[in-house]
Amino acid sequence: MEENGSRKAIDTVCVSEAVVTAENYKEELQQVLKDLEDANDQMTKSAENSILHIEKTFGSFIDSFLSLAESRKQALLTEVKEARDEAIDSIRGCEIAVVAHLKTTAEVSDLGKKILGDNAPVSQIVLSKFSDKCCAMSCLSDISKPNDVPFFSVHFGRSTIGQILDDVSRLGRVSVMGPVQIVESKEKPGALAIRWEEDELRTCCDSRNRRYRLQICSDDMKNEETRPIVFSDIYIGYETCCVVRDLKPGTNYTFRVRHYGNEKCDWSMPYVAKTNVSPYAWDSCLNEDYVLSDSNRIVSKITSVFLAIYSIGPQFCCGHSMELRIVETAFSSGDEGLGLSLANNRLHDSNVRQGMILVNVDGYVFVDGVKMTNRLPKLYKNSRLVFESEEELTNGKMRVMISCEDKQVTYDWKLNPAGESLKLSNGEIGRASCRERV
Repeated sequence: MEENGSRKAIDTVCVSEAVVTAENYKEELQQVLKDLEDANDQMTKSAENSILHIEKTFGSFIDSFLSLAESRKQALLTEVKEARDEAIDSIRGCEIAVVAHLKTTAEVSDLGKKILGDNAPVSQIVLSKFSDKCCAMSCLSDISKPNDVPFFSVHFGRSTIGQILDDVSRLGRVSVMGPVQIVESKEKPGALAIRWEEDELRTCCDSRNRRYRLQICSDDMKNEETRPIVFSDIYIGYETCCVVRDLKPGTNYTFRVRHYGNEKCDWSMPYVAKTNVSPYAWDSCLNEDYVLSDSNRIVSKITSVFLAIYSIGPQFCCGHSMELRIVETAFSSGDEGLGLSLANNRLHDSNVRQGMILVNVDGYVFVDGVKMTNRLPKLYKNSRLVFESEEELTNGKMRVMISCEDKQVTYDWKLNPAGESLKLSNGEIGRASCRERV
């Protein structure tokens, strides 16, 4: 009985595990089906849109081509007809002149024969008349000859027509998938980090000189089927990633990428992404010692009261890179500067304390109130102070890199569950701006 009970218990455990495995696999299969439905929908809609685009483009092209060809034909016919009519008028004028001279010449011939045939003396009047007719006969104006009049011909260059036909035969190209595709987007404060990869088997560009063009559209291309989609360049360069800044949180944006300078390379598939992380900004909560501007990204100290100002919340975390720029300076003590804080207690009378990394105006770095050996350059007007963190260590610390000008220091900073909040210290710091760093 005990053995049967034990086997029954084991069987129950096995069945339970099998059920959990089956449920997990069921969810995976359902997700695969969903992905296949999305793929089929993408393929069907893109094919339908391409067919409509082909019909519209060729319909417009054929109408424009026929209209232009008819207009050109009429222009050539008009040119020939006008030149022909002008030549006919010239020839007819010559014919009239020739007929008149022919009549005069015949009269001269007849009168001369009569003078020669008469045995009687010829009067002076007759001789004068004969002389006048002879002069008129010799005054015949230039008469057009066959080689003086137009010989019409029309030339349609074989190379031109052949080139047109060749261009028409190669007009348009169906793109199935470009060699460069966007593979990842990471949310940043008011920004997105877009990364793309290239399929070396389908590339159409020399690997020694590959430049990329990344474009953005402020609409969700997958849901906008009636309005025209307008893309604009946001990056041209050799890198395969780009931080796109100044984005509205919660708004969908469509991206695409391809090689730059090679128009034969296809665009990537449209990639829709959004960031839900608010951009870096200072907290405007009832702090009369500071004035904020540029969507709270620029802070200006207007009093000498020691009172810190913080960001709107815990905004700096692993994977972020933040740049602080000193727009104007009015420092008064070495306790003033810029830094990161684990709390936003405005009642502290010093920035050099536990739970804070501070870079003071003289470039000294304080971590949890301890002055570090390494020093950064002094902070002046237009100085740029960059905080970066690429990874969170397993011991509950975060690796923070701080750089200014051409010098960088790195510290492993112990965190607490509350998270981190960007902080600006007190005093005559002047004006400082913050933003996601590329």
